[in-house]
Formats: sequence, C-alpha cells, structure tokens
Amino acid sequence: MTYRLIRAMNGDSELIFDIKKRSIKPYVEKMFGWDEEWQRQFVFKNYKPQNIEFIIAEDHCIGLLEVQENDNEIFLKNILIVNEYQQKGIGADILKKLIERAVALQKPIRLEVLAVNERAEAFYKRLGFEVTVRNNIKVCMEFKSKK
Repeated sequence: MTYRLIRAMNGDSELIFDIKKRSIKPYVEKMFGWDEEWQRQFVFKNYKPQNIEFIIAEDHCIGLLEVQENDNEIFLKNILIVNEYQQKGIGADILKKLIERAVALQKPIRLEVLAVNERAEAFYKRLGFEVTVRNNIKVCMEFKSKK
C-alpha cells in the first residue's frame, strides 16, 4: 500500500488525539484506564507538531510518526497506525527507512512501548530492536546502528 508523510501543524491536536484513540486506546485502557478528557488534554499539552508527520494512505490520515532526534540518538516517540490499516506493511516500511537513516548517521534508535503491547514489542524485535529495560509499565528497546 502506498502512503506519504505530511508535517503536522499547530491546530492538529484533535486529529492527533483521534489517531491515538483509534490505535492504542485498548493498551492504555488496560494499563491505566481511559479517561477521554484527560487523554485529550494530555495530547493538547504534550504533542509537538514540529516532531510529527501524519501518515496518509488512500486519501485518509491513517496514523502518525513522531520522532525526536539529537546528536546522540533517534528517539521514536510514537508510530501510531489506526487499527484498520495495521499489518499492511506501512509501519514496517516507515521503520526500515528510519533504520536506514540511523545507520547512515551511526545513531541508535530508541523507543518505549507499553508493557501490555506484546504485538508492538514483537514487531520491533522482528526489525532488529532489542529490549534494554523492562518493567511493569513499559519496555525500552534499542536498534544499535553498526559502526
């Protein structure tokens, strides 16, 4: 399936919230419960559009990619794809491109997933990520670029 990425802008918080809700609500709900208004306010306060690109496929916004990069690492804060577009190869393709970038820059990619999201953990492991820390809330993972 073909897709493209477009940069998020100020004022996109409601769309970001909708994607979060349609992609990871079951995992958040299992860990912490789901308070709709609290989750909406969390998105409004914490998501920074300059770090977010929307994933567009079939003329629909189907997800988002949130990456923070510094001199030492690439931190994959979020890759969220709404349920009906998951397991179609889009997330894997996006991650493979991010891995290519990390290898070229000789930087590791780090990320965190909720401990209850075993499917996400398995997805990242298939792409070469390794678990670095695990606790009851989250699993920290890293892709080490070969030098």
